[in-house]
Amino acid sequence: MADENKDDVVFDISDGDEAVGCSQDEGVPVVETSPRKLEEWVAVAPRTIASRFTSCPKEAFNVIEDLGQDEEPSWGAFVPKSHQRICSQFPGPRFAMYEFVFKEAGLRLPFTHLQRSVFSWLRLCPSQLHPNALAFLRAFEVVCGYLEVEATLPLFFRVFHLQRLRNPDDKWSWVSFKQPKKLFAIYQDSIKHFKSRYFIIKLLTHDAENHLFEEREYIEDGVRTVGPAARFPLEWQPDHFEHGTDYYIFWDEDLNERDTGGYQRLASFVDGFRPAVCTYPNGDPLVEEDGGPMLEPRHINTKAILECGSYGDAIILLGEITISCSNNILSVLTLYFAGKMADLHDKIVKMRAKNKGPIKLTVKRSRVEEVKAAVAGAPDGGSPSSVGTTSGSSPAGKKQKNEGTPELRPLINDNPSEEDIVLPSCTLHRGIFSKRNVLLEREEVRHIVRRDRTVRDKDLSEDLEGMMRVAALALALNAQRVCPQKDYDALQTKYDELEHEFEQYKDKYEVQSSIVEDLCKERNKVRDLEAEGERLRERIAELERSHLPAAEEDEDEKALVTRSQLLGKVRELEVDCVATLGVGFKAAVDQLKVLSPRLVTKGIGLYNKVVDGRIESNPQFEDWEDEQEPQGEDDGAEEDDCDV
Repeated sequence: MADENKDDVVFDISDGDEAVGCSQDEGVPVVETSPRKLEEWVAVAPRTIASRFTSCPKEAFNVIEDLGQDEEPSWGAFVPKSHQRICSQFPGPRFAMYEFVFKEAGLRLPFTHLQRSVFSWLRLCPSQLHPNALAFLRAFEVVCGYLEVEATLPLFFRVFHLQRLRNPDDKWSWVSFKQPKKLFAIYQDSIKHFKSRYFIIKLLTHDAENHLFEEREYIEDGVRTVGPAARFPLEWQPDHFEHGTDYYIFWDEDLNERDTGGYQRLASFVDGFRPAVCTYPNGDPLVEEDGGPMLEPRHINTKAILECGSYGDAIILLGEITISCSNNILSVLTLYFAGKMADLHDKIVKMRAKNKGPIKLTVKRSRVEEVKAAVAGAPDGGSPSSVGTTSGSSPAGKKQKNEGTPELRPLINDNPSEEDIVLPSCTLHRGIFSKRNVLLEREEVRHIVRRDRTVRDKDLSEDLEGMMRVAALALALNAQRVCPQKDYDALQTKYDELEHEFEQYKDKYEVQSSIVEDLCKERNKVRDLEAEGERLRERIAELERSHLPAAEEDEDEKALVTRSQLLGKVRELEVDCVATLGVGFKAAVDQLKVLSPRLVTKGIGLYNKVVDGRIESNPQFEDWEDEQEPQGEDDGAEEDDCDV
């Protein structure tokens, strides 16, 4: 069985439990660990996903630092054991890293000063940051270098704010970045399979140890000690989550003058990009409701920057992005040539590191110099004095490359190379320099001033002569028909046809737009009618529920279905009620007369009322009194008979 205490080497480097260069006599560096158990605060995914490289170590990406020829590695990548996870506590000065950080994001050890500052400020282990966050960090450093802006911690956290991933069970996983003002496009919306592709980084030399550790005072087992301690957490720590996200970010008022200027330059750089036109998959542009093209703001392409092979390539890419997206031509040209020089410097540094000796640079001649050399009969690869001779570095009699007249490329090219210089469109867009400041570099001015006056006069004369030749050439070409008449007529005919087709398409589009608009209106009407029908159906159901018979109703009552039947029954009951009231009143009067023979009943009526001790008729029931027989007249007659 394999020894569990021994690391499996991912790459061809020395193995061992202790890093190379750490003797037993020296103090062991202190790696801060958390007393809290991982189960208490770490989410399930980091605690349970094992590394893919445990079973397939040869699949791992094997470049974690840039090494020169015969240079010994300072960092080693090792396969985790089967029980180790990305958030585990590793013995000795080592830490876990995702393969994405080195393979896709292009990060190389040792860490930069800004990267170490970010880890230390956030109190996070590098693997606690989401890979997209590390991609942002790398791209930020490259863009700051391109714009000659110092990449500082306050400036970085002015551009990027924090975004935490918290599970429903109140446990934490990875920390990522977001932007209040979007300057950088995200590397990838969803990075697949990164959680299982990680390995362990171990220090192999003193230089690596000095990079990660510093002399610091710390307390161990209650004793104050001074010794090497990690500059930032090397294991997953919960301390970061003790503060809210606002604790770690910076605003404009928190920046000094240098960082404020740097942020303004970053924002101005991105704001200078022309918006992109949104298109369908077939290339047709998307349009807004007002008929104008649908535009989308451009941002710095993080993925494209990190996919560059070197820092110089990234600088050139940023120059090309600026050329294609910016409106400021002068700044574009300045940044473009700055990118070329940065790339040249990067190549020189690499060649010096590789060859360990002086480097001879061959400067490619310009297009004009090549043409002049061809006219003079000189070969393309040497000076005029070398014609007919053999190069010292070539075998005798071997034909030199690029000899004779060079092949001229067409001046009009839709896909210029990096070595071509494309002139700004001054004819199509007039006034290109009137709206912009024309600036000179300080070194250019110094070079001009230091030159002798006679030399300057000679240069001015030659330049003036060249301008006159250009003007003469333009007049000569303008006097001729550069484009043949038949070609011009064919192009004009094609243009007319396309214009006619466009007009037809425009008419069809207007008709279709009108039809679509009418269809939308009809759909709205149908939707309103459906809503009204639903309301009426609810009303009908409500009325049906209100007309349901009660349990105690008899058959006669259930037969009253219509309104007329119900009103007829009410009137019938009203008449019966009045008749019953009259009969009862008469019976009461007759009984009183029996009990009191001398009772005066004159004026007593069913519908009369008493006012101030007198019996008066009630006007409200006058119509009813006419229909009823008076009660008091016969009674009075009977009373008179009784008195006689």
